[in-house]
Amino acid sequence: TPTAYECNVAGLDWQRVEIALTAGQAKSRYWRSVHEVWDGIPYTAIRVRRLGKPQLKRDAAERLQRTATRRGFPFVRVGMEVESDSGKGVIVGANDSDNFDVLFTSGRYRGQVGNCHPMDLKYIEATSKMHKETAL
Repeated sequence: TPTAYECNVAGLDWQRVEIALTAGQAKSRYWRSVHEVWDGIPYTAIRVRRLGKPQLKRDAAERLQRTATRRGFPFVRVGMEVESDSGKGVIVGANDSDNFDVLFTSGRYRGQVGNCHPMDLKYIEATSKMHKETAL
């Protein structure tokens, strides 16, 4: 199950929320991003705290909503289940390509975050909700 983890470097105020399948996966992804700009940071200096259901910090959440609205999918939310040709996953953010970042929970990319064009995704939760509302 995708979970939000707050990651930081011990003793520093460099926090970021990573959404991953495990705490180790969140720690590894965060360490790689920090290590790119500060290669002397040891892996053991990374601290991870479980937050619970998928969530984003305010600036990342706003970016996701801007992207969703610009792309014509204003109903999209972090943690929303989606499906692509590569498998099922959940939306964990947006990127500079104006696409969604999807954490795959099944298929050959399980556990990896992919850059997915909004038109290439099937929005499972939105489809279920529409079917329920139509049935009423």
